[in-house]
Amino acid sequence: MLAGMDTHLRPEVPPERVWKKIALSLPAKTPVKRANPYVGWLVAAGLAAFTLVSYYNHRPDEFAPLVILGDSQHQGQWVVSRSSDRRYLQLSPIKPVAINASRSLTLADSAGQSPVSLGLLADHAATQIEMDNRALEAGATLAISLEPQGGSPTGQPTGPVLYSGML
Repeated sequence: MLAGMDTHLRPEVPPERVWKKIALSLPAKTPVKRANPYVGWLVAAGLAAFTLVSYYNHRPDEFAPLVILGDSQHQGQWVVSRSSDRRYLQLSPIKPVAINASRSLTLADSAGQSPVSLGLLADHAATQIEMDNRALEAGATLAISLEPQGGSPTGQPTGPVLYSGML
């Protein structure tokens, strides 16, 4: 619609004073300050350090398998793993067996003269046992015995040994 007017008008250059007035009305040029080039690197390094520190402070214990405790038919029933800091044992049932509610499973270590109870086990779930600065020696036998509810009253195994294995 306005294209027809363009053919009748000729271009005109504004006088110099108009250009000067336009230039004076524009905001003054201020030099652009560049941010310190190291700020980005410092922020990135700080985030990386925070991430690494939080990862190593909150990572779960890593467990390495030690032995598989088997029953008299030599079928693997329980996997015994030790935490990387050697403070915990984790026992995981491979083939859970139902235990009477009036009985408990107890883990014992027979490294010394007489077996020592290390703790009670859940019969259908993985159980973690704190080692309380006890060392497990190579050649020691770990055994799971069937005890009265709550464990052995003497602190030593009194019931039959269901599963055992040598470290």
